Amino acid sequence: MICHDTARTGRPRIAVLTMVSGEHDHLLSHVDGLAVSTWPPDVHVVTSIRDRALTRGRLPIASDRWTTVVPVLPVPPSRDAFLPGLHAAGRAALEGGADVLIFLSVSCIPSRRLLQVLAQAATCGQSSTPTLWHSVVDGLAPAPSVGYPVAGDLDAFLGDRAHTPGPTTVPGRRWCDSFAMTARDWRLVMPRVHASHPYDGAPTDVEDVITASSGRFRQVTGATAYLQHPLRREVPMPATA
Repeated sequence: MICHDTARTGRPRIAVLTMVSGEHDHLLSHVDGLAVSTWPPDVHVVTSIRDRALTRGRLPIASDRWTTVVPVLPVPPSRDAFLPGLHAAGRAALEGGADVLIFLSVSCIPSRRLLQVLAQAATCGQSSTPTLWHSVVDGLAPAPSVGYPVAGDLDAFLGDRAHTPGPTTVPGRRWCDSFAMTARDWRLVMPRVHASHPYDGAPTDVEDVITASSGRFRQVTGATAYLQHPLRREVPMPATA
């Protein structure tokens, strides 16, 4: 187990998963945040949900610090894309040899230590039953014209939680925006969810499967996912041609 800072060759192989449907400004800040992480990912899986620009490779999201994979999921607009997109991203991450899978909403910018803290918690806290590790998610106020200072002090941009609650990937399920599981636990949980609800499943299905497996939900401390203000969110792209 990896329970301390160590060279990248000695760390668990980390895949960061997200899904995009037109939120390009958010995606670019999300990628900038990954680039300044204390433990950057080994694989970045960006699932395209009806996003023509992403599917065609028109966005500057590749890095020489990790491998970028873009699964394409042509889910009809009438269907909930969360679980199908999660399943597609997870499959690509496992094929890429990931030891730890971290889902981070495209609207989230990770704090510098977020990936490291989640990966260490998942590997050091591995037990006989599945565990989903999630972080604090704090909403940001609108960004200045130059964008958020991703490598600086994002705490200075925290919004008034009483008046500017950030949009979550799934309302009422803040763990859905920033969470991690080991590859072993992912294989235990996610195929069962997908088999039961291949298209329209809700995150409560993840909770049901983990609970039925005597699993746990644990929040990590010492790291934050910053949820970008919705004013930066763009109009979803039309269906991929």
